[in-house]
Amino acid sequence: MGKNRGKLNYTQTASACGAVRQQMEYFNSSSNLTFIEDPQTEWSKTQIMTAVVYPSIVLLSAVGNVIVIMTVIRSAAMRTNTNLFIANLAVSDLLMTFVSAPLTPMALYITTLSLPGFMCHFLPMTMGTSLYVSTLTSTAIAVDRYIVIVHPFTKRISPVVCGQIITTVWLVSILVSLPNGIYQTATIDPYSKVVRCGMAWPDKTSQTAFTVITSILQFVVPCLVISVCYYRVSCALRARCETTIGSGMKSREREESDIRRKRRTNRLLIAMVIILVICWIPLHAFWIVVDVFQIDMQNNDIFIWCHMLAMSSTVYNPFLYAWLNNNFRQEFKAILQCKSKRNATVANSNKAGRALQTVTYFTTQGQRSSSQATEKISKCVRQTPHRLTIADGDGGVWHGPSKDGAEGDTEEDLQIRVHHFSLLNGRNKEQLH
Repeated sequence: MGKNRGKLNYTQTASACGAVRQQMEYFNSSSNLTFIEDPQTEWSKTQIMTAVVYPSIVLLSAVGNVIVIMTVIRSAAMRTNTNLFIANLAVSDLLMTFVSAPLTPMALYITTLSLPGFMCHFLPMTMGTSLYVSTLTSTAIAVDRYIVIVHPFTKRISPVVCGQIITTVWLVSILVSLPNGIYQTATIDPYSKVVRCGMAWPDKTSQTAFTVITSILQFVVPCLVISVCYYRVSCALRARCETTIGSGMKSREREESDIRRKRRTNRLLIAMVIILVICWIPLHAFWIVVDVFQIDMQNNDIFIWCHMLAMSSTVYNPFLYAWLNNNFRQEFKAILQCKSKRNATVANSNKAGRALQTVTYFTTQGQRSSSQATEKISKCVRQTPHRLTIADGDGGVWHGPSKDGAEGDTEEDLQIRVHHFSLLNGRNKEQLH
């Protein structure tokens, strides 16, 4: 017994799935993890899939989410509210990747594990915290998009406030996940003298209530808020698209370009939420069924398949960013090709500058601009490669940077802007005559 005080030994038993009723009961490990292999002569199909899928999830998620975080850190133009929230999602996914994904199959298929005792309380809480951070951050993104698009004249939150929101999300997530750690207890088997870690609620009602409330707070409430926000956003964008554009400062092409850009961003964010829900619903349903109906599951296969699907949610987001967002795609390429930030910026700036060299520009006063003014336009674009903004600095037409850096302009958008200047050129020629 003296040897077992500092460490906990975890043993798989026939009733192991009954202990799965609460989050992270199987997630037991430490940096000095030791194990003894289960003396099985033949692996089942589930064990083979586990040995292949979990390492793949850890590798892909680690690489993808680290690149996402690097993208936001290395480029000042990418440090917008939406992208800061996205980076926070990546941090949450990394926590899930390194805590839950590798430890669950080890606890299920390795006979004994040995680790410091505090891990019995710490590890179960980390999964609940990570999932809460993901859902609450997705909700914050949806609310921010709602404010920007549905109420465009409302003052946007500052980066400082954005940081405060992220901090609050983590604090709330830790607080509501505390029961996962508090009600973990270590018990000693009287026969094998092995210390086991498991949930010990005061009564069955408390256990069931916690599971149901957790599912409501982690999924039902966030999904309702997110659905309402994105529905209102879609309605607002549709209404703008159908509105007849006058002859003001924005041309119809420019307005349509803005709408397309916002729709691309919304598709990305909605896809992130849908994937999160699809991946996690089976595991939550498993927990609810086991707790509410008090089913003693003797077969771990159902849990492990649900858990594999849930863990795979940490992999998809970086691929979505690269597929649906031009700014992230360009930054990913620069990182993977080991290009410096400065070299990537110069390349994008030169491309933008070449596109503007063919523009003949007239100011709003009807006077032909000089080559110096044209150089100012190109210079302005070169300085903001992630927001291809055209401005002359001499009182001419100016299109400011996108209100949301996640909505970066594509080359098609730049061509539309160039075409817009060509139209202005024609109008001002008529005014001169």
